[in-house]
Amino acid sequence: MQEEKYISIVSDRKTVTIGVGTILYVIMRIKFAEIHIIDGTVYKTRMTLSELAGGLDDGFLKVHRGCIVSVMAIHDITDKIYLSN
Repeated sequence: MQEEKYISIVSDRKTVTIGVGTILYVIMRIKFAEIHIIDGTVYKTRMTLSELAGGLDDGFLKVHRGCIVSVMAIHDITDKIYLSN
């Protein structure tokens, strides 16, 4: 059994710990990364995509220059990527 992995970020001047398994995708918006969680919460943090990707495991796929997606969240792939949520 694999242990749950966590990352810590600063969002709205607070340190937040997020379970990596709860992340659907991360998308860059100018200088901020938006981390979208399974429950609909969106955290904004001032980190680069490569900084965030370093804290994630290999269960994430870089699908665009500014977007990484959890492989477990992918429902279907056509000319677009559809997530399970």
